[in-house]
Amino acid sequence: MNVASGRWMAVVVGLTLMLGVSIGVVLDRSVLGVAASGARRARREEDRGRFMARLTTELALSAEQQAVLGQTLSARHAEAQAFWREARAEFSKLRQEYRDEIRDMLEPEQRARFEEMLAEAEARHRQREHR
Repeated sequence: MNVASGRWMAVVVGLTLMLGVSIGVVLDRSVLGVAASGARRARREEDRGRFMARLTTELALSAEQQAVLGQTLSARHAEAQAFWREARAEFSKLRQEYRDEIRDMLEPEQRARFEEMLAEAEARHRQREHR
């Protein structure tokens, strides 16, 4: 392997790792709500309550309509949670596949460093979860 191709491979690996971490962070923060803390759950419940209150006020919902709205939101919430559980599983599978592809192209010393980088990224992710 010549120096130029080695550098190119390092750039590709670095970009791939950054992309994976970025996707994970974005999904964790904005979509999946992975390992939601009690505070996050409380905030979501608060948001749902504000949403119901806003609809009730702005649409002048009757008590019956409010009851139906509450049931609808609860039912759809359960469906959404089931959807995201499946999505997380699919994403984990995809992440494992691309990491395996990266591992396959690396030399043994590079593979060892790659594993360290993954462990470091995982540690940072866990720190953010516990804040």
